[in-house]
Amino acid sequence: MTTLLDSKHQLLELALTACRSRLSSRTGWVHFCYEDPDAVDTIPYYENLCYSLALFRTCVGDQVQEAKERLDHLLSFDTFPTYLHEYPKTGTTQRCYFPLYWISKLFSGVIEKPLRVRLEAALAKIQPFKKPEGILSSRDAASLCLHLQLEGKSLHALAPYWEENLQIYTGPLLEEKQYKNTLEVTLFDFFMAAATGRFSPRLLKPHPVHMHAALIFPTEALEPKGCITIPSYDPASGERSKGFHLFRHVWEGSEGHLHSFVCQEKHHHFDPYIFTYPEEIPDERQGVELAFFVDYHHDVTLLVNGEKSTVFQLGDQVTIQTPKKTVPLTFKVLEGEGTFMGHISRGNRPAQVCTQGFTSYDWKISIRTLRRSSKLKLALLVE
Repeated sequence: MTTLLDSKHQLLELALTACRSRLSSRTGWVHFCYEDPDAVDTIPYYENLCYSLALFRTCVGDQVQEAKERLDHLLSFDTFPTYLHEYPKTGTTQRCYFPLYWISKLFSGVIEKPLRVRLEAALAKIQPFKKPEGILSSRDAASLCLHLQLEGKSLHALAPYWEENLQIYTGPLLEEKQYKNTLEVTLFDFFMAAATGRFSPRLLKPHPVHMHAALIFPTEALEPKGCITIPSYDPASGERSKGFHLFRHVWEGSEGHLHSFVCQEKHHHFDPYIFTYPEEIPDERQGVELAFFVDYHHDVTLLVNGEKSTVFQLGDQVTIQTPKKTVPLTFKVLEGEGTFMGHISRGNRPAQVCTQGFTSYDWKISIRTLRRSSKLKLALLVE
């Protein structure tokens, strides 16, 4: 079991490595783009502020001096823009409160008075984003972690939202993303991994969220009590983001890779594995009304009735095979009638973060409607 001291050191090293890997030799700033994680032409305010905090936390003389110089430059942009080139437009103000707070609280003693006065003035201008009243996503869970840490309170209330073996968030799935062919790593993952003293290989692979790891100060050994949840969704309850999931089934593969089988449809009423179709029948050119996604990975093989195929009928068994787990799937009509055709192809789930270019990171299992009654219920049998 990793000790809390080890966790602090590991988080700091992850933050420094992630930020330094994005330092531009031309500008000296950390470069990163939220819209395209592979782009290198924008300078984000918040990540550069997190890098300054990470440098302060090393407590090494020349790195602390660098942190002060960076902070001095950043505080010149007094509107906290999302990207420096957008100044004076206001951007990431509320979340900037957290790195500024920790720099002020922990390192005021080593900051010269003129810079310290500017730091305090910057803090006085902003407030942190509001503490979430309920947990509907891993982003909400991470936000609550930041607030609880700020208040010096325990993270024990968040243990039910964490599955220790897979090391993933298991609460309501209203805004969960996919990064290439694996689940998006989140700040909540690192809060809970640090609190439980274990970092899975997935969390340690290079990822942009590592730049925020300096915000975490593990202070307790937490015993997780994970639970898997599948939220019920009524389409009348409002529009959902690209990260909304009807369900997400996750299991461990080789070398710590996490496989996932998901459905992100927004227009079906859903009770676990029963899909009630909208009564309005779509135009035949929009015949795919239901689609599922599995990560495209060298360990994943899709079979139809035991053989490779790109089409299937309702009642056929579609099998997702991986070395450690096999997931057999069968679709059947429970109510109503219709004719359907199943297709297996390459594609990207709506939650995919890396959408630039033509790379597809998923297998897509889709059910095309050829004809159907207005009232229809389709069941997915997961054996």
